[in-house]
Amino acid sequence: MSEYFTKFLDTSDFPARWRCGNWSEFLGWLHIISDVATFVAYFTIPAVLVYFVRKRDDFPFHKLFWLFGGFIFACGTVHLIEAIIFWHPIYRVSGLMKFFTAFISWITVFALIRYTPRILHLPSMAAANERLTLEMDQRMKTEQRLKESEAMALAASRSKSEFLANMSHEIRTPMAAILGYADVLLGHLKDPDNRNCVLVMKRNGQHLLSLINDILDLSRIEAGKLEIDVERVSLAQLVSELQSLMHVRADEKNLEFHAEFSSRVPEEIETDPTRLRQVLINLIGNAMKFTERGSVLLSVAYVRREDLPIEKYQPLLTRSSTELDLPTTGYLQFEVRDTGIGMSPAQQERLFKPFSQGDSSVTRTYGGSGLGLAISKRLTEMLGGTISLESELGVGSTFTLRLPLASIDDSQLVKPDLQHRALAVAEEKAKPENLRCRVLVVDDRRDVRHISQHFLEKAGATVATVEDGQQAIDASLAAREAGEPFAVIVMDMQMPNVDGLQAVAELRSAGIDWPIIALTADAMKGDRDKCLSGGCDDYLSKPIDQAKLVSMVAKYTKHISSQELQQLRIERLQALRATLSVETQPPQEVSDE
Repeated sequence: MSEYFTKFLDTSDFPARWRCGNWSEFLGWLHIISDVATFVAYFTIPAVLVYFVRKRDDFPFHKLFWLFGGFIFACGTVHLIEAIIFWHPIYRVSGLMKFFTAFISWITVFALIRYTPRILHLPSMAAANERLTLEMDQRMKTEQRLKESEAMALAASRSKSEFLANMSHEIRTPMAAILGYADVLLGHLKDPDNRNCVLVMKRNGQHLLSLINDILDLSRIEAGKLEIDVERVSLAQLVSELQSLMHVRADEKNLEFHAEFSSRVPEEIETDPTRLRQVLINLIGNAMKFTERGSVLLSVAYVRREDLPIEKYQPLLTRSSTELDLPTTGYLQFEVRDTGIGMSPAQQERLFKPFSQGDSSVTRTYGGSGLGLAISKRLTEMLGGTISLESELGVGSTFTLRLPLASIDDSQLVKPDLQHRALAVAEEKAKPENLRCRVLVVDDRRDVRHISQHFLEKAGATVATVEDGQQAIDASLAAREAGEPFAVIVMDMQMPNVDGLQAVAELRSAGIDWPIIALTADAMKGDRDKCLSGGCDDYLSKPIDQAKLVSMVAKYTKHISSQELQQLRIERLQALRATLSVETQPPQEVSDE
């Protein structure tokens, strides 16, 4: 054996195969080319098998693939050696390679015998295709059911929105007449008993209107359609207006109500003043409702983060465990403290849930829908803040509203004088607006036309009324031809024949650029934007507030020039175009890389 390996490459005693027998040139090259071609084919097959195994880690029987690859490669190598032997007699190498081929062949055979029973139990290609087809069918059915469920949910949401919009319109329209005529009666009646009867009617009408607003707000929040409009607002002015408004309610119950700044605060803050005012009115009104005697206090302070014990930060971490949600330097804190009935821990747990109150029994003393605090909590979260509660049964409650603020230095903090501001607000409200203008009121409801006319004529305006949009167009064109144009048009949006939006479009097309105020009972999301986009200059919802109506007419006849009005319209048009371009922009393709 040692002599064999010593002479393994010694070919002196072996002739090349071409020299054996009667080999012709053609037969020799035929054998060489065939063996080389067979080697190339045999080499390619295991290369493909190895590539497949490396790419498909999920495929079974990897060892069997490796054995087949080795076996076929060995066979191919034998053919390569056979081709070489025609020129160089390496018969010993050929024998060794054939022995290796036989060895790996038998290993492959044993592996086949071992794995064949398992391979036979594998599903057939037809079964695999059938299973894949069933899975695809089930997936398509699932997707179809999801699409149908989504379509049903969207249809239900649209039906709900339409129902709420119709409900709002149908209730607000008669409420406009009820509350309007209540104001008219209050201006005519002198007898205290009669005035008290009208005040009860007005107070209950306002309560019903407040309930409608709460239901609409909750619906918008749940549908994700309530937006926050952030702007810079004077904090002192906001609190002064709240103090003036809530003093009236406090006087009705003989309660003491005070508002104070317990520390220096920012002169201006960035927030949605309408929603912040709504939350604070809910909290203060709730405190007054559950306080029979004593006082209610609104305290406003700017608290730095380092001045607050760490346990007080827990409410701020309810939405995130990181410190990114914490204010940079501190937050603005509103505390509403009362000396009312207080609440037990069990009552506090269900307090912020919709349609829930501290006392849920049928015979509860205090009424209400249970929506105010639930809406306040959600609005506060939309503003980026939190509401917390501390209460003791029979002692009173303290609601704390916290709004995070950006970095503020001491030079930006002031201590407002609420007393002087409250007097200024009262004096401003006491000044009646004096109108000297012609106004066209358009509404299909006679009661609404009469009330609007009464309010405007009482303020000094000359008022003409028509019943629908076509009459409004005719009256406007006639007034322009006669050289007696209207200064303002107050236009109802929902009318028979020609509705408000159609009338506005035709008036604008006819070149009439007088200010148009949309008067509508619709109060759903987007109503104001729809009216403004349709050519109106402002929006007033029903029931009609006398002060708001007169103030809005005075705004467009006394305080805004025609040049300023045109600039406002241009800015609104540019904003609308920008919104439409974003909505119609095609989605960008996402690269697979």
